[in-house]
Amino acid sequence: MSPPETAATSAWDLGGQRLQWLVVALLAAIALLNALPHLGEPIWQDEGATLVYAGEGARYSLAHYTATNNHMAFSAMLSLWLAVVPTDDVAWLRLLPLGFFLLSVPVVFASAKRLGGTGAAVLGALLFGGASVSGNFATQLRGYAPSWLFVSLSLLCALHILGSRRRRAWQAGYALATLLAVATVPTNVFLVESVGASVAMSLLLDVRNRHPGGWIAAALLLFTPPLALILAYARVWDELMAASDLVGSGWTRADLLRAWWHGTMSDYRWLWAAAVVGMGLVALRLRRRDPDPRLPSMRECLLPSFLLAGLPVAVAVFPSAPFPRSLVPYLPVWYCGVACLAIHLLRPFFRTRVAMLGLAALAALGLGISHASEAPICRGQRGSGNPYEYDLCHQYFRDQYHPEQVLAAWAELRLPQVPIATNYEGYFALRALGSPAQLFEYRHPPSRVNTLPLVVAHDEAEMRRIRDSLGLHQVGYQLAADTGWFKVYAPRGR
Repeated sequence: MSPPETAATSAWDLGGQRLQWLVVALLAAIALLNALPHLGEPIWQDEGATLVYAGEGARYSLAHYTATNNHMAFSAMLSLWLAVVPTDDVAWLRLLPLGFFLLSVPVVFASAKRLGGTGAAVLGALLFGGASVSGNFATQLRGYAPSWLFVSLSLLCALHILGSRRRRAWQAGYALATLLAVATVPTNVFLVESVGASVAMSLLLDVRNRHPGGWIAAALLLFTPPLALILAYARVWDELMAASDLVGSGWTRADLLRAWWHGTMSDYRWLWAAAVVGMGLVALRLRRRDPDPRLPSMRECLLPSFLLAGLPVAVAVFPSAPFPRSLVPYLPVWYCGVACLAIHLLRPFFRTRVAMLGLAALAALGLGISHASEAPICRGQRGSGNPYEYDLCHQYFRDQYHPEQVLAAWAELRLPQVPIATNYEGYFALRALGSPAQLFEYRHPPSRVNTLPLVVAHDEAEMRRIRDSLGLHQVGYQLAADTGWFKVYAPRGR
């Protein structure tokens, strides 16, 4: 499965292991700098729900799937993390998903190297570590960043299943990584299935390197993901099926793929310009029937093409169109495929190691310029204010989202008996902050409330909906505090 050893590919070798580890460390540093600005952001509702499950203990997290907010394996790991960290400050908690992100970088490097050589490894890990989408999700207390490690390990192990002396060890690694990926987020089953199917197809179509165990390996690659889903959720299968109705979104599949392309590639428009030039030069050489052995072969481009095509296929087989965030775990596989194809196209025109390092330096420079520009296309993008419309670039909970200011407004009343009624969004965010107030989600009010509550809502229309749902039609409410995303409404006269 590794690229053929030719003079062309050996020219891309970085040299000794020490130099390669140094390069990986630099790539991990780029990833760290990309994610650090998000480390101390306020907790939002999905993260709050994750903390609720984690607060019940690891066993509880693995034994219940009453809502899609419970990314089971991550909730269990977060529960263990809560027992280790010295404080429950959000920045400390976010070190857990950040650690998974940084661990993913060397795995992406190794996967891309196996797929397309050292040049692809450098470029793939650079694209992954520096992407806006990676920074957006790397510190969230959700299962997406941990999924990067497990999905990229699935890819790495799948690439080693044939052509390796320790075939059974890689098979066991693929099964374990796939199980952890699916146990973290159940929709990952479609994504790791795309990985397994892509590698299986490339094995079966590679006539020149037919292996006697090819059919067995292909079956293992294809059937492990669904078996992992059954094993991971056997205890909560009914709950999983009941919650699966909530996976669908208002997105169409076409819009979903457009959002994916925009989110993952808008930082790297320079790369596609280089790839177009490379394809043109390759076409000219083929037209002249140049027998240059450095030209990419169909065999070299087959697997990375399958991996890229695997994403729209996965989107097509989802029972209903998911939210864009459900595709985020595929990010390392996507960038491995992109990097491998780009390097195969550009390789004939960079013959020496110095030229390859120059290309990597230009890529890093282009990445730095993209991030330093005043209005980067996918960094800091704002949305319409609708929490259900956010995509890979826009994160609505970064638009003046300050749940801690809601508690400050409540404390200023100096009336500790006043409860807070809020929507689903505010309930989990405020609960995660350890609200000292009596807090309830308006659809599930307590049996007895002795005092008119404050109402926390996104706007006045939502406030009226919450008020009317509580049977307080005759009570006049006025704006008491505007914290940005959340508005605090109090009964008139208070």
